[in-house]
Amino acid sequence: MIFKSPSPAINIPDISWGEYFLKRIESYHDAPALIDGASGQITTFDQLKGEIHSVVRSLQGRGYKNVDVFAIYAPNSSEYVVAFQAIVLLGGVITTANPLYTSNELVHQLNHSKAVCLFTAPELLEKVNPILGA
Repeated sequence: MIFKSPSPAINIPDISWGEYFLKRIESYHDAPALIDGASGQITTFDQLKGEIHSVVRSLQGRGYKNVDVFAIYAPNSSEYVVAFQAIVLLGGVITTANPLYTSNELVHQLNHSKAVCLFTAPELLEKVNPILGA
């Protein structure tokens, strides 16, 4: 049985989410995109776009490419948004790890997902460094 929505069909553009996201924020320029709850720091849409492109260039410069798996092990933050959108724009695959995970749980997820790169936050380095041999 086929179910149809009573709402009209929507047009889904034939572009990636990363391209769609950047296109949608193009006109907002100096409007606040992100506001850090703890510090009150504001990131404008232009700054967000610049940070996303900077991370993409950095990843490409390190040899990462689309289809690589990237892990994000961090609490919600402006940096999380930048990392997430940069990975998507690059065409990578994201595996998100709960910042409350223990080192063992994180190792399991990294191995299971075959992640080749890990984004984390300074407050989680204590759990991450032993895993990475730092």
